[in-house]
Amino acid sequence: MGTPVVDNRPPVLLDSSFLIALERETRMRREGPTFAMLPRLAGRKLCVSIVTVAEFLEGARDRDEAARALARFPVQPLAWAQARRCAVIQARAERRLG
Repeated sequence: MGTPVVDNRPPVLLDSSFLIALERETRMRREGPTFAMLPRLAGRKLCVSIVTVAEFLEGARDRDEAARALARFPVQPLAWAQARRCAVIQARAERRLG
């Protein structure tokens, strides 16, 4: 057996827009831009913010099912450090993250 590969890159914070698009593409059985991004996320630690949880549950048809789907992701606490880092990333990005 080989040694597992450890991904030392920072976790990826999934926002509600991404999760909603992924759910929509899955429901419609259509591979769109969200599915196209999944291979780039392979091996990365994925997490959500409590804001993402609230937004996703708000629009869910079945909140219990949506909560179970979100339960697989750790919740990233948000504070000033995360807000400042996001502001820097957004300001430098060619395209806003949303």
